[in-house]
Amino acid sequence: MGEELEKLTSRFNYEIKMKKRRISSDEEKALTFISYLKAHREVLNDSIGCLKHQREKEDLEKNMTIKLDRKKESLTRKLLEQERAATADLVEKHSKEMLNLINEKRTEFVLSQNLNDREGYLSDDLVPYPTHPPPPSPPLISKIEIYSDPSVFSELDQIAINVAQSDQQTFTDLVRQLIGSCITDVEKARAIFRWITVKNLNTMTFDDNVNADTPMGILRGIKHGTESYHVLFKRLCSYAGLHCVVIKGYSKSAGYQPGVKFEDSRFRNSWNAVYVAGAWRFVQCNWGARHLVNAKEVPKPGSRGKSDSLRYEYDDHYFLTDPKEFIYEFFPLQQEWQLLKVPITLVEFEELPFVRSLFFR
Repeated sequence: MGEELEKLTSRFNYEIKMKKRRISSDEEKALTFISYLKAHREVLNDSIGCLKHQREKEDLEKNMTIKLDRKKESLTRKLLEQERAATADLVEKHSKEMLNLINEKRTEFVLSQNLNDREGYLSDDLVPYPTHPPPPSPPLISKIEIYSDPSVFSELDQIAINVAQSDQQTFTDLVRQLIGSCITDVEKARAIFRWITVKNLNTMTFDDNVNADTPMGILRGIKHGTESYHVLFKRLCSYAGLHCVVIKGYSKSAGYQPGVKFEDSRFRNSWNAVYVAGAWRFVQCNWGARHLVNAKEVPKPGSRGKSDSLRYEYDDHYFLTDPKEFIYEFFPLQQEWQLLKVPITLVEFEELPFVRSLFFR
């Protein structure tokens, strides 16, 4: 019995000794590792600091790049807006001068032809086009009463298409070729509208040194975002002796979805009203010439959206559109330019059914 107890005690002591050795070994390793950490703490701290600093530096550079890009985009947008505004002001001034000159010549011609009636007044059929633009008011007759089918302009449209095949060097030459055979003011507006809508900017190329103050120069500007269709239409109308205004407002354009509120710069748009057939009538050259394909994403405030999915396809709906149809897609900032007998509010515009030109055909 004593012998077995001695053996057990001896074994126990041996195991304890071995455990102590292992513990000592582990402790020694741990202590060695701790000593290593202590010895290299500064190096590790420096390394961690460097890595942290590098990440912070990269994050800072990334954030600065994003901010600079946004600032550059914002400045570019402001410069473009300023350039467009300056061009629009010049066109406005030039248009008034052109209209005054044309009306003077027209009046002189009528008087020289002795076309006065017996009472000394001009015949109703020969009353000169108004010298000054009349105030906006709803048209007394609808578009269908002016023309019921686009085919009535087939010959005139073909002239505009033929003129569009060559590049005119001046606005005078262009307008002379477009309206040379026109009799009415409606025909003049039609010829200009069709020439603009025929031009496919996706396929057109321009020289970098093209004169900006030419038809091709403005088309180049439209392609690159420095000019606009409504300014071009207004300018050509002035050369043709037609009163034309640029209207600013909101539109249910590419990316719009029912329920979206018109609260900021998103969906801002511009269009024209031209005075023909005794009244102001809407013209939207941009929408009459092209539309965005599969544009479902709502644009961010201030963005202009992508233009690489533009499809050029003529749409007659946007020539002399009736106000009661135009209001479904366009809401002017100035109420009188709704040209409606009973104007609507912006909230009512938002609640109108979302329909396109096909709905009215």
